[in-house]
Amino acid sequence: MKFTFLLVVLACPLHAELIAEFQTSLGNVKVALQYAKAPQAVANFITMAEATRSRIDPVIGAAIRSPLYIGEKFFRVLDDPGFKIAQTGSGTGTNSGGPGFTFKDEFDTTLTHVPYVLSMANSGPNTNGSQIFFTGNTSIPGLDKVHTIFGLITDPASRAVIDAILAAGSNGSTITGLTFSRTDAAAIAFDEHAQNLPVVSQAKGNLLVTPDVSATWSPIETQATGDIFRTFRSTTLAANSWAELTSAKRQSGISPVGIVSIIGPVALDNASAPKAFYNLTWVTHPGSVTPTRLTSRTVEMKFGVQTLTYAFDSSGGSGIGTFKINPASSETFPFILMSFTTTGHAFNFSCFNLSGTVAGSYQFRVGCDSATSTLINGRHSSGTATITR
Repeated sequence: MKFTFLLVVLACPLHAELIAEFQTSLGNVKVALQYAKAPQAVANFITMAEATRSRIDPVIGAAIRSPLYIGEKFFRVLDDPGFKIAQTGSGTGTNSGGPGFTFKDEFDTTLTHVPYVLSMANSGPNTNGSQIFFTGNTSIPGLDKVHTIFGLITDPASRAVIDAILAAGSNGSTITGLTFSRTDAAAIAFDEHAQNLPVVSQAKGNLLVTPDVSATWSPIETQATGDIFRTFRSTTLAANSWAELTSAKRQSGISPVGIVSIIGPVALDNASAPKAFYNLTWVTHPGSVTPTRLTSRTVEMKFGVQTLTYAFDSSGGSGIGTFKINPASSETFPFILMSFTTTGHAFNFSCFNLSGTVAGSYQFRVGCDSATSTLINGRHSSGTATITR
């Protein structure tokens, strides 16, 4: 009886695991994906690798379903004593690529950047896409609560391969294959298509072309906060001739309660532009609470005991700022807005402060996490942030 019981125990997996196995030019790496603690990151990784969700081709701007990661090099490798990472997954082989959408951060107190984890690369709070990185044989606590960890590498042989990837340097190794396996019922039950991730599709609407006058696109989609319309343009259809028409990019943003900032007709070209071809895409970001502009809004960011506040006027291009140095001391200053861009769950803005202790140019990246009837709550790169609605 004891012998039989031992066989039953050994036949069962010791942990509920969903395993990703990277085949690389330097060997294989097995990763235990943390689907219970970072479900969106895991689901996004699987669906991008298996091409079961669409993404935007970063070269031509079309909505495509094509496996990501296989054939990708580790384009950014740092093998310093206190900072060891190997980054991949851009779709372009450079730091600028991605899937054309973003999703929120997922932080768990039990997951930290100890040696040998798989984590999401980003460009600020709530800007996860498809870029990922392995850490090497050192802890990097500065990345905790900045990057979403979604995989652990515990196998010694896999860790040795990561060491080899790091030693090979940037573009020194390539992902040649990627497979997934599920060891038990819990892992099998995890549904990567039910994690409320962004949806990429070809834009639905009406394109009205008046020869030698204009080209205008009007959407027919039901719109929600976080929806983004993008246009790529080419005059020849050659692979290297496509460029994003940034003047035509639009996003539905959060407004006062009950109101969605709607994307209306978009002018793509006018009489001065040559005839062209377009790839039009629509991206839905479920749960987005990001504004499309800062007109008449106040952005307050905390830096420890200090607070920096920007109160934008009705033009949205300038306003009055306040720098609270400590609870007993503060100063005000005029500012002008230099740039403002949005993604599905975040926005970036830069301001030039015209006077005071903080005079000069500053850039901020703000992730939007949740909203009440009066405030948007979020984080910037160094602390918390709130934005009035």
